[in-house]
Amino acid sequence: MQMTYINSSGEQIDFSLDSEYLLIDVQGVSGLNLNIEAQKAPLQDGQTYLFNTLDSRLITLTVAFVYEDDNDKYFKRDMLLKMFNPKLGQGVLQADFLHYTREVDCIVSGMPDFYVAPEDADTLCKVQINLIAHDPYWRDARQREIEIASYSGGLSFPLSLPMNFRVKEKSKKIYNDGHVDAPVTIEFFGPAVNPTVTNETTGEYIKVNKTLIDGDKLIITTGFGNKAVRLIDGVGAESNAFHYVDLQSTFFGLATGINELNFDDDNDSEGANVKIKWKNRYLGV
Repeated sequence: MQMTYINSSGEQIDFSLDSEYLLIDVQGVSGLNLNIEAQKAPLQDGQTYLFNTLDSRLITLTVAFVYEDDNDKYFKRDMLLKMFNPKLGQGVLQADFLHYTREVDCIVSGMPDFYVAPEDADTLCKVQINLIAHDPYWRDARQREIEIASYSGGLSFPLSLPMNFRVKEKSKKIYNDGHVDAPVTIEFFGPAVNPTVTNETTGEYIKVNKTLIDGDKLIITTGFGNKAVRLIDGVGAESNAFHYVDLQSTFFGLATGINELNFDDDNDSEGANVKIKWKNRYLGV
C-alpha cells in the first residue's frame, strides 16, 4: 500500500516502501469508534436502540527517512513540516492499492514528531504524523458520472431528407458498491421546464421550479453540510437558486446497491439533459 498526502497548496508527498519517505506503519484507516444512542423507560428491561453515529477518524502514520548528514536530515525534516502545516487547512490523504485508490479529507492534529532511536543514530530518522478526518468516510478518488437524458441508438435512412430515429433515455440504473449512501451532484442543462430527478428505488426526488433556457446549467449538491443549488447562465454568471427547489424535494444520495434514477421535465424538452456525478463512500480501506 502507498499513502499520498496532498495539501491545500497542491503539493504532495508519497509514503511507501519504495519512496524517499518510508511508510513503516499506519493506524486508523479502518477502525472507528461508534456512538450508540438508546433510551430507557421506567421498568424496562434493557434499553431501546435509537440510532448510532461515527466518530471522526484518527489516523497515525509512522514514516522514516534515511539521511546522509545533518544538512540532509534537516532538509527532509523541513519538507515534512512544510507539507503538514496545519495553517494550510485540510488536505487529502490517498490510499493506493493494486486495483483502486481511496481518499479522505484530513488535517494534522499536531505537528509531526521526529525521533532518532539510538540504534539508528546518524542513519535513520523516524516521524509520527497524527491526522484527523472529521468526515470519517473514505471515498473513491475517481469521480463517477452518467448522463440520464441522453440519446441512444438510432436508425438512419438515406432518403432525400436524412432521417435518424433515436430513443431518448430518461432512466438509468446506478450501482453504489460502497458501504454507505453516496451524496450526488446533479447538473441540469437547459432548455428544460421544472426539471426533476427521481430515485425510483427510494421514492425520493429533487424538483426545481424554474425554466432553464438553452445554455443554462443548474448544479445541485446533496452532501451533508454541502447542500447547494447554483444557476450558471449562458454567459457564465452564477447565482444562488436554492429558492427554486420544490418544497417536497429531498436532497437524496445513492443508496447502497442498485438505484434507478429517472429524469423528467414539464415540457418534455428536446434538448434537456442531466448528469449525475458521485463518489462511493467506504468505512475503511
